[in-house]
Amino acid sequence: MKKISEKIKKYLNWNYFPYALIIFFILLVIICNLVGNTLAVVLDREKSSKNVFEAGTLDLSISAEADFSPKVVPEQAAERKIKVKNEGKSTFDYELEIINASDPDDELCGNLKLGADWQDDGNDEYNGDLRDFIFNIDNYSGEDQWKFKAELKDTSASWSDKKCEFDIIARGKQRNNLSQGFSDYEIIHNVIESDVWTEELRVFSAQAGTTDEAGGAGVAGTENLTGAGEVLDVGDNSPENPPSEPIITPENPENTEQLDGEAQTPTE
Repeated sequence: MKKISEKIKKYLNWNYFPYALIIFFILLVIICNLVGNTLAVVLDREKSSKNVFEAGTLDLSISAEADFSPKVVPEQAAERKIKVKNEGKSTFDYELEIINASDPDDELCGNLKLGADWQDDGNDEYNGDLRDFIFNIDNYSGEDQWKFKAELKDTSASWSDKKCEFDIIARGKQRNNLSQGFSDYEIIHNVIESDVWTEELRVFSAQAGTTDEAGGAGVAGTENLTGAGEVLDVGDNSPENPPSEPIITPENPENTEQLDGEAQTPTE
């Protein structure tokens, strides 16, 4: 043993022993941490069945059975019913607007006032110039029945026998004001015409106090003076120049004198 101890002292410098002992303990701690934990895997699974994903659809339609009728005259408006329907599966917002109306001022469109009744319930949601019409409907999901009524603003005869053509556009878009999303629009064309009338016929009809087929004032024994466009030679029958009383002719004109249109009985 003594010889072995002497050999160890010969080859080992005891001054480094404390450092070697510290390194040994550090390695021991590392090894214990690596092998001291038990590794395990925990697994759980759940299943949800009968899931359905379906994309919404935005589709609207606009239709009408007939165009505006009858022809407008001073005493009568033209009407048309238009149906807007949601053909898709999503609610949306939409607006109606009149576009492409005749531009020149002498066209009939500039002289028409429009009443727009949403749901045809007797209350106009819009009443103003035809070319300015625009109206918004929010959260739409069913079917709307619009009733439009157009009438003349200026009833002078210069607006007779004219035509107004325009389009009504329905624009649908997704709710919540999304800048990008589903949208759809439909357009329906419209024509409004004015019938023929003259100032002379209107004054003469008003004096007669009867009603013609067009709904305005008429003359007994005539047909549709305001709508037919036939000018009768009735002379100047304005209130300032009423027709004179008829002259009565007696049975014996030789013994009769006429003064101011009145028949005088002959004297003996």
